[in-house]
Amino acid sequence: MLVLPQPGQSLSEELVDLTADDLVVMMAFRRRPRIVRPLLQQLQRDGVPVLLMCEPQAHSLFPLSRWQLCAPLDSVSAYDSYASVNSLINLLANAFLHETLDSGRPRIHDIATLYQQLDELEQR
Repeated sequence: MLVLPQPGQSLSEELVDLTADDLVVMMAFRRRPRIVRPLLQQLQRDGVPVLLMCEPQAHSLFPLSRWQLCAPLDSVSAYDSYASVNSLINLLANAFLHETLDSGRPRIHDIATLYQQLDELEQR
């Protein structure tokens, strides 16, 4: 799993190697950058499958993705609420970890061990 772009890299450098065997999870919520639509169009031309996470009103982007997961942002306050989005991200991350448990669990353990060895994180 990669989060793109990586520091010091352009988006194009990261995307050039993606194939139909990969999966792009595109988070495209309200106030999307202009690059979202051309990026989705390019991924579609390249045959790269896309899971689009967005608010329901982003229906014009649906044809550019294979799957869509919509989460409402509406709130009674003046600000959008990303609570449902964060819950959805948590669900997907846990499902991914569960599917890759054989390699995921030891990796998490190794990371936690390195945190301690390097004293990288502040203690609770």
